[in-house]
Amino acid sequence: MFPGALRGRALAIMGAVIGFSSALGPLAGGLIIEAFGAEHGWRYIFGVNLPIGVLAAAAAVRLLPSYARTGADSRADRGGFVLLTAGLAALLVPLIQGQEQGWPLWSYLTLIASVPLLAGFALWERRVAGRGGNPLVPPRLFRNPAFTGGVVLALVYFAAFTSIFFTIALLWQAGLDASALETGLLLMVFAIGTIIGAAQSDELAARFGRTVLVIGLGMVTLGMVAILIVLSVVPPADLRGWPLVAPLLVGGIGSGLFIPPNMDFIVATADRSEAGAASGVIGGMQRVGSAIGIAVTGRVLFDTLDFTGGDAADVVFTRSATFAMAASVAFVIIAFALVFTLPRRSGGEAGTVPEATERRDAPIPHQGG
Repeated sequence: MFPGALRGRALAIMGAVIGFSSALGPLAGGLIIEAFGAEHGWRYIFGVNLPIGVLAAAAAVRLLPSYARTGADSRADRGGFVLLTAGLAALLVPLIQGQEQGWPLWSYLTLIASVPLLAGFALWERRVAGRGGNPLVPPRLFRNPAFTGGVVLALVYFAAFTSIFFTIALLWQAGLDASALETGLLLMVFAIGTIIGAAQSDELAARFGRTVLVIGLGMVTLGMVAILIVLSVVPPADLRGWPLVAPLLVGGIGSGLFIPPNMDFIVATADRSEAGAASGVIGGMQRVGSAIGIAVTGRVLFDTLDFTGGDAADVVFTRSATFAMAASVAFVIIAFALVFTLPRRSGGEAGTVPEATERRDAPIPHQGG
């Protein structure tokens, strides 16, 4: 929908919303639990999705432009859709449910089944592309090593930064006996930092290129390492004060600098005609990364809980949360190494898109339906 510099601004806004909402969720949940009580309030949290989904669907019908496809074959890739859905379900369901159910046999078998399903999806997409069809994920995207590295970066980064909310929420409520609202207020610090960073990310990325991503991801790494150090050295009784505010703020600002332009840099490695498919792949990998990060840190946290030594609950949970945070730090260090696979400049600066292309692909200004 957005050409040239407009794409960078649009992705900056979307990235800010992604980062802000990720940290806003715990606060919204805390407010609902506070209003309806701990016994039933947590059930009502899931009801939040209903009005948001209805409004989003209505907004999509009214606001999103409709483009006529061109080409020899514009039929939807139904076979690819089925294979990808089955493969992702086989991958994500056991990651989400396995820990809670003690990793039964079905969880391992389902994870194994995801491999041939996703491999079959890749082969199917190559077949569709070879026949001149309209593949759900064009295989040509992955011929560019920069795009492949960017996709892995998106997965690993979301595994790192979303898992810290999971770890802190469990530590605060189960270990330190804090309320859901208190936990949400603490995590709002990260959201505030995200807004601050995202507000400047587009302009800074246009001026300094990939350096902004390196700085942003460096700040996230610094913030997460600081959280790990705080959990390691601060007594559990003192954690509910202010020790984590500064690290969360630094990490949030870095995330705001990183997430919005990062997608623009990755999309810039693909052909303009495949920008929509590229952004869809990136968004999918972000969701997969979030599930993997929470699954890994969750297993580390719960597998290291040990009450047999007679320690108090706050001590036991703090120790396990430290191990879980170390796993998140490992993810973000890998992400920091991968950021250098991206191009030094994105394709979103003004003047980089041919004038004819901008006229053809520019978003429809009238949004009245």
